[in-house]
Amino acid sequence: MTTNRVVVIGLAIAGSGCWSSPPPPVAPAAAPAPRAPRPPDLRAPLTAEVGTIDDAGVLHPTTEIPLYAGSAFGWRIELGCEHTVMIEEELELPSRGDWGSDPELSVSKNGRVARTSSDAICIEGWIDKTWMVSSGDPPGQWKLTVTVEGFRPQVFYPRFVPAPAPPISPLPQPIPGPLPPHTP
Repeated sequence: MTTNRVVVIGLAIAGSGCWSSPPPPVAPAAAPAPRAPRPPDLRAPLTAEVGTIDDAGVLHPTTEIPLYAGSAFGWRIELGCEHTVMIEEELELPSRGDWGSDPELSVSKNGRVARTSSDAICIEGWIDKTWMVSSGDPPGQWKLTVTVEGFRPQVFYPRFVPAPAPPISPLPQPIPGPLPPHTP
């Protein structure tokens, strides 16, 4: 019996050696990704509108803009400000647009997106901007993003619908006949 006991103990020792080998190395825990700095709390504008611009420069809020060369459209935002603010605009068209050669515009390679930065003068708490449609601009839904320093970006989705240009007003005609004599 003594011999059997030695064999059983030997097998137990040999078997325990196999099971007691160290586990495979564990990869170190990945460090948590650094947190992006939290952006400052941005204020919401009081009012934000997009629309057509008439000959007097008045904005008429609408999301449907007539598409013809020279059609004026724009946006206005009420901030309650009293000073000049920095703005960035991004205008994204459904297909390539006619951007002309404005050096203030940065146009994407595909011709669909234009960006510009400028100062906007705050008048009675409002800022605004007017754009003109060019003959090569596409119909459809456009995306206009206006970012004002310190405020939440405002995104507008006006739809540009092909329309005939309005008739041009005739120039004032001279009064027929000789002018009346001037009396002091």
